[in-house]
Amino acid sequence: MSQEKKKRKALRIVLKSLMWTAISLVSLVLIAALLVYIFSDKIEQKVIERINQDLNTEIQVVDIRVSLFYDFPNISVVFEDLVALDATPEKEGHLFDAKEAALEFNLFSIIFGEYNIRKIYLSEGAFIMKRYEDGSDNYHFLKEDTTAVQNIEAAEYDLRHIEVKNMGFTFLDLEEDQQYSFYVHDMLASGEFSEDVFQLSASGSVRVDTLYTEGMYFAPGREASIDALLDVNTTQNFVEFNNADINLDEVNFKTHGRVDYGDSVETVDISVEAQELAMKDMISLLPERLQNYFADFKQQGSINFKTRVYGKYSSGEALAVDVQAFLSGGALERTENKLSLENISFNAYFSAPDISKPTLYTVKINDFTAMLDGKKLEGRFMMKNLKSPETKLQLSGELSLEKLKEWAEPPMIKTMKGLLTFDVSFEGKIKDPENITMQDFINSKSAGDVLLQDAELEWVGSNYALQNIQSEAMFSNRDLEIISFSAIYGKSDIEAEGWFRDFIPFFFLPDQRLKIGGKIHSKHLDVYDIFSSQGSSQSSGDVEIKLPDNILATITLDADHLEYKKFGASNVHASVQFKDQKLYVDRIKANTLGGSIFASGLVDASLPGKVNVSCDADFDHLDIREALIAFDEFGQTSLTSENIRGITNTHLQFSAVFSRKLEIKRESITAVAEVEVLDGELVGYEPLNGLKQVLKNRDFSHIEFDRLRNTISIQNEKISIPKMEIKSSAMNLKLSGTHTFDNVIDYHLEIKFSDLKNNQNENDGPESEYGYVEDDGIGDPTIFILVTGTVDDPHYKRLDKQAIKEKVKEDIQEEKKVIKKILNDEFGFFKKDSTLKDIEEPKKQETKFIIEWDEE
Repeated sequence: MSQEKKKRKALRIVLKSLMWTAISLVSLVLIAALLVYIFSDKIEQKVIERINQDLNTEIQVVDIRVSLFYDFPNISVVFEDLVALDATPEKEGHLFDAKEAALEFNLFSIIFGEYNIRKIYLSEGAFIMKRYEDGSDNYHFLKEDTTAVQNIEAAEYDLRHIEVKNMGFTFLDLEEDQQYSFYVHDMLASGEFSEDVFQLSASGSVRVDTLYTEGMYFAPGREASIDALLDVNTTQNFVEFNNADINLDEVNFKTHGRVDYGDSVETVDISVEAQELAMKDMISLLPERLQNYFADFKQQGSINFKTRVYGKYSSGEALAVDVQAFLSGGALERTENKLSLENISFNAYFSAPDISKPTLYTVKINDFTAMLDGKKLEGRFMMKNLKSPETKLQLSGELSLEKLKEWAEPPMIKTMKGLLTFDVSFEGKIKDPENITMQDFINSKSAGDVLLQDAELEWVGSNYALQNIQSEAMFSNRDLEIISFSAIYGKSDIEAEGWFRDFIPFFFLPDQRLKIGGKIHSKHLDVYDIFSSQGSSQSSGDVEIKLPDNILATITLDADHLEYKKFGASNVHASVQFKDQKLYVDRIKANTLGGSIFASGLVDASLPGKVNVSCDADFDHLDIREALIAFDEFGQTSLTSENIRGITNTHLQFSAVFSRKLEIKRESITAVAEVEVLDGELVGYEPLNGLKQVLKNRDFSHIEFDRLRNTISIQNEKISIPKMEIKSSAMNLKLSGTHTFDNVIDYHLEIKFSDLKNNQNENDGPESEYGYVEDDGIGDPTIFILVTGTVDDPHYKRLDKQAIKEKVKEDIQEEKKVIKKILNDEFGFFKKDSTLKDIEEPKKQETKFIIEWDEE
């Protein structure tokens, strides 16, 4: 046979085979179609019988049909617009609905009379399971006894496949406030479902819509794919799997675990692991409340983590969740101010023993290290109860104060610079996790050691920044203890130790009070710089005093040198108390103006627009001229540093009201001064210079005296000078009178004629030259002179009638006392007369200060 004939014969055989095959296939299809036509009513009946036998709910269907071509070669019973009502007595809501649902049978099993359901198909619908507040539910739709109805041969299950497309699955637990929702795009589960033990293969894609429990949302809107192989044991009622892959937004998770679903045991134990998971993806899987902590940060780095879900899932119980995460080389950057944590490494743990109760959640971070602005941080962290978090933190490292200010934004601070080294701990509750405030920190328990190096601090209202701060401190809760401190403020240097109470609230919250105690030492202290307010003009010499109303202080001050404008002092010591804008100064000691000062006083700036000042002071050997220069002549021009010299010992009691710019209100001045002046000089004092008009041949331009004593009082803008005796280089006299702040004078002078008579006409009587005089009885009459007018324009009267009256009155009183004394001594009269005691005790009688000096 030729080769050509062989080819034609082979072709005929192939064609015949194809023809018979086609005929067979067509025949089979026709037979199958015929069988469907013949058995369709019976198939529907068997399926309906099975459904009625198994389900404890009402089924509503728009149409039922038997189709050969729905999933050829299987025969399918297709339900269109299927609805299953809630499995509750009321049967009001929808438990299940689907656009299409199909139960599929093997064609050949139908031929042999076996109605075994091999596949279930669901499409375009939703399955909504609910647990109500009373513990009942809507999803127990299977009857407890599924034995076939007597004398009825129902369809049986021989499941091999379950396929779901475009279906939503929701579990809503109103009793425990939980909701879990998934949307299945495409899912196929295959296995010998009718066997007691079999392997189940599941693959498909889903969307995680909602994972919610008691206000906590997990990973909403995330796309996922599943590829798993499960071992199913229906005898022992468990499902176990070792290598199930879940891809969540292109992140691969390896899972393994077991689910027990028996009546007596309903437990789950599943572990999920991921390697090199991006930090931002890891954070996105956390509950939304935890995600909010990172909302203002950009995240970098990858995390290895492992999650375990376990526990009982039966009614009334919730699962537990544990998460372990390990990060190295991560970074967080705060987008608002570019604050960046770099090289982050830590081991983190999340534990929820009952996922339905966020109050039991715990977050831990151990072995934390990071770099902030090139400075290393180390620590650990724990948080419990995410509804009202209880936190513990231990942190050590170095921190730039500039970065700290950027983060905390304290309202009272203008500038913060320097290096902060710290080792601190914190424990407290956060009232609102979504809005953490400084008040949360203040209400906490905290402690630690702090070291400041080369720091600078400037607060609102200050003239200068506190510079070159070097400090070591310890803090506990709201308080700060200063172990050592040094700084420079303006022209002043400060060294200190002490404590601050409520330190944190004062600097970070409005309307808070700061309590201070301690010791301060300064080599040079400029009071003007410290108490002047911001914006005061130094060039004009004005200082506006502004004492804070929210500081309470008790401080001991020592200064090697202190200055206020022109005033200077050395070896200064004082105890200072400050409260409610009142500055109490006690036990002031200082060397100044050639002598020393011992004083106490009060500066009260609590009233609007004024400052009340009072003091009680002793001045020992102060140089009068230097004092006038240092205090700008005390604001007067009548008796200046050009007019007076001498050394004074004075006890002063003084009170006055000042303006906020330390301008004294003259009418408020009240003072009593017990004055002693040694080695005094009056130079060019006009009221005395003018005496030469009355007392001829006398020069009063430069008067020297050795000692002067008197008690001078000031009130109602008037200086009152009690009578005192003056022995000077010019003459001896007695002086009394008043001197107003407007320099209006009223001086009364008493001069013995013996101090005035001219040797050339010494035989002439005083009347011939001075007019009326009073004879003292011993041949040395007294001349009275009245000086009135002003300091710059004094007027002199040779006859001072007022002084004469006072002198006569005094003499009569003295004569009466002398007579009474004689009668008392001789006869015991006037024993109850107190004036006699004054004579007997002359020290108690002294009400006048006497100034004594030796003539040259």
